[in-house]
Amino acid sequence: MIKKLILLSLLSTIIFAKQHTLKYDVSFGIFSTIGNITSYYKQTGNRYEIEAVIRTTGLASRLSGGMVEKYKSKGSIVNGKLVPEIFIKEKKSSKIEKKRVFRFDHTNKIVYRKKLNKSEKRYDFYASNDILTLFVNSSETIINSPKGNLLRFYAIGSSKNDGLITVQKRGDGKFAVVINQDIFSSKKGELVVDIQKSGIWEKAVLKDVMLYGDITGKLKQ
Repeated sequence: MIKKLILLSLLSTIIFAKQHTLKYDVSFGIFSTIGNITSYYKQTGNRYEIEAVIRTTGLASRLSGGMVEKYKSKGSIVNGKLVPEIFIKEKKSSKIEKKRVFRFDHTNKIVYRKKLNKSEKRYDFYASNDILTLFVNSSETIINSPKGNLLRFYAIGSSKNDGLITVQKRGDGKFAVVINQDIFSSKKGELVVDIQKSGIWEKAVLKDVMLYGDITGKLKQ
């Protein structure tokens, strides 16, 4: 349970805003720090590459068999927007090894998925973004949205059904982000996020998880 909550929460705190490296620490109630994430952004001409490496630490690492997850997005830059061509999800521990490769066909609005040691198949739905490019491409829209206005986005790497992600600016200026997956085992299933003017997510809190407290992802200074 802990490893799933921590990994998704870490992934949800990623916003690159075209910086080269961002680092986050994640804590969980009484368990203190249980993981960290390092994200990388590289741009060469009109090509980009983003990679996020997520590692469990301490008790969470022991319980998960040293779980490490990697997320990578590669593609082109068109009119200032990131256009993904390949999105990769990898998960590895002492017990398991999984890999998913998603290939985008934007012309025909199709996404193909290939699992480890399996043949490539058409995915259940199409989205123009993956979960890494979405927040980069939409950061200005999110920051400038009116309070109370519910924004709906879709991305590969979110919900297995339709990729829905919702974002709403609260009255206190923070943002409520919901990634529609069952492993958000909290009362409301939402992240409460502090976003800097530059678009970087400074802090994200998932409230009241499994009665143990909050999961908090915080940007390292």
